[in-house]
Amino acid sequence: MTSRASASGSASSSSQDELHGYRGLTAANAAWLAYRDGDLELVEARAADAFADWRTQGLRGSRVFEWMVRFPLLATALEHGRIEVAQEHARAMLDPAQQPLPMEIETALRAATDADELAQAVELARPLGYA
Repeated sequence: MTSRASASGSASSSSQDELHGYRGLTAANAAWLAYRDGDLELVEARAADAFADWRTQGLRGSRVFEWMVRFPLLATALEHGRIEVAQEHARAMLDPAQQPLPMEIETALRAATDADELAQAVELARPLGYA
């Protein structure tokens, strides 16, 4: 069975070559879909694709959207018991260089000091489409 994230992550590279950073955004969307589908292994694979594209010289503007991939990674880290990794993703989303999150999500992430509070932030973000 093919997940939605597998299908969306396989968009033709040649069709996206001229789309500055959109390949990373497409991979980030695929990571989000994989998270929603419960495919945590694919979350990490698509996230790696997104970060690889965003590290490409000249595509720094797209990095303001890292929350698209960091929320699924944060939730995946929590599922695997990697609290420190989850906290790193939370801190990265709060970086001033990132697109601002809705105030209630930002407040929850800033206040989160343990796995339960991070999980609550993810649950708060879910109905808003962030996780």
